[in-house]
Amino acid sequence: MKKGFTLLEVLIAIIIVVVGVTAITWAFSKGIYLTTDIENVEGALNTAQLKLEEVFAELKDMDLTVLSPGNANNYESRKSETISVYTVSVDLHQSDLDLTASQNLMQVDVTVTWDVKGGEASTVFTTLVADY
Repeated sequence: MKKGFTLLEVLIAIIIVVVGVTAITWAFSKGIYLTTDIENVEGALNTAQLKLEEVFAELKDMDLTVLSPGNANNYESRKSETISVYTVSVDLHQSDLDLTASQNLMQVDVTVTWDVKGGEASTVFTTLVADY
């Protein structure tokens, strides 16, 4: 009886190795993509938080009754910008909440958008600013 591997055994071993290497390569590439995605989301959240704090710091000392829609649009365009890979937009408008005690309640929406594979992603931070 001859010792050694048959051609069929060698082919099966090669197929198993190729499938295993392909699966490991796919897992690494998926992991790199997800790591990049997590970094983008974290950066967007930090950017939105910083912009919201910047806007809030300016608005807390401002008389909100002087913010007409025209003034608000001017303020929004001044505050909206592109930071690194993120597009930041600020939306300032009268709050939709039905509160009779506070007529000067303004809602500030900070939207951050960024490009992702196959499209665009965004996150929105919202806060209310009262004139007190």
